[in-house]
Amino acid sequence: MMKCPKCEAANQDNARKCAICGSVLPVKIVTMEEVLRSRAAAPPGPAKPAAPAQEEGGPALGAVPGEELKTLKTQLEEERAGRIHAEATLEKYMGKISERDNTTERLQVNLERYRKYINKSTLYTAAAVLLASLILIITGFAGQGGLKRELAEVQHYKHMYDSLNTLSRKAIRSRDSLRTELIGLQNRYAATHTEPEQPSAPQEAIRGAAAQPRKAGIDINIEMVPVPGGTFTMGCTAEQGDNCSDDEHPVRSVTVGSFSISKYQVTQDLWKRVMGTNPAYYRGDNLPIERISWREAQQFITKLNGMTGQNYRLPTEAEWEYAARGGASSRGYKFSGSNHIEEVAWYARTSGTTWAGTRKSNELRIHDMSGNVSEWVSDKYGEYGGKPEGDDRVLRGGGWSSVAKSCRVASRASMPPGTRGNNIGFRLAQ
Repeated sequence: MMKCPKCEAANQDNARKCAICGSVLPVKIVTMEEVLRSRAAAPPGPAKPAAPAQEEGGPALGAVPGEELKTLKTQLEEERAGRIHAEATLEKYMGKISERDNTTERLQVNLERYRKYINKSTLYTAAAVLLASLILIITGFAGQGGLKRELAEVQHYKHMYDSLNTLSRKAIRSRDSLRTELIGLQNRYAATHTEPEQPSAPQEAIRGAAAQPRKAGIDINIEMVPVPGGTFTMGCTAEQGDNCSDDEHPVRSVTVGSFSISKYQVTQDLWKRVMGTNPAYYRGDNLPIERISWREAQQFITKLNGMTGQNYRLPTEAEWEYAARGGASSRGYKFSGSNHIEEVAWYARTSGTTWAGTRKSNELRIHDMSGNVSEWVSDKYGEYGGKPEGDDRVLRGGGWSSVAKSCRVASRASMPPGTRGNNIGFRLAQ
């Protein structure tokens, strides 16, 4: 009988598993020694016939030969060594089985612990989500009143802005009406009075622009601002900050002579009086003319000079920047007339052009040199200190669709001379 190593129950010698606990039983190894012992213990069989007597001096009758005995001993030693190895191997496998059972039991314990942990985590997560939802709902109800107040405040400011804008437009219309009436009076006075050949200075000041030659039947009034000449630093100066582009370098000292520049950008009303057409996208007599190429601006100037007998032209790039900076009266602003763009420019926060002159002027009382429409100048585009390359012309000041960076007094842009755009116009110089 074979005992089970785990529960010690008796099992048959040829059994592979324990009949009680089901454990794997060790394999019984039968050695040669056990075989010989079993043979020795076997009951005697029938008597064999006596062997013939041997001669004197020969081997004893029934003795085992020496070679066979040596072979049997060798086999016996090998079987003993094999049995020891088999027992050691069996012991190792039994240890592995025991270790596997322990690991299985430990994993089952851990699995149970993880299941409890997962259940707790799920509960905590659900509670956290519910709490966050409640907080958001409460916050939403609490902030609704604040949002309503902010909306009411914005609407109030918008109403104030619209009212001020309306008043500004009315004031401009009144100013234009008074200006037209004044010019008519000056024309009638000039027609009924004989002027001396050398008019005095006060008389010349009174007559002003009305003394300019005009084509019969056409009333043309262009308000020009005198700009005394001087020397200034052109390009990316300190107040421009980190917004400069590469083409604003190198900073250089430039001297310009005295000139005059128009107080406002050329309006649609003036364009129609000279050209008889209106190509602008945004229509309005007091709005700046736009969708004008550099070549078309030159055609307008040629025709205007023929009507007035004057010598109007586009300003040079240096003249434009000198006037935009305020000339000799410059206070070193980043934009034309202020460091705060909202005070002096209509730019990317607007949707379309705005009446000329509705923003604050610069130090020389010139309007819209930052924003509203970009302005052609006479120069070809090129790097400072180098020769122009190609036929592109310079645009200055930025327009209603430009970002603040492009509305700085030092900012430069370029386009081919045939380019048109609903944010491109010009102003005059003399």
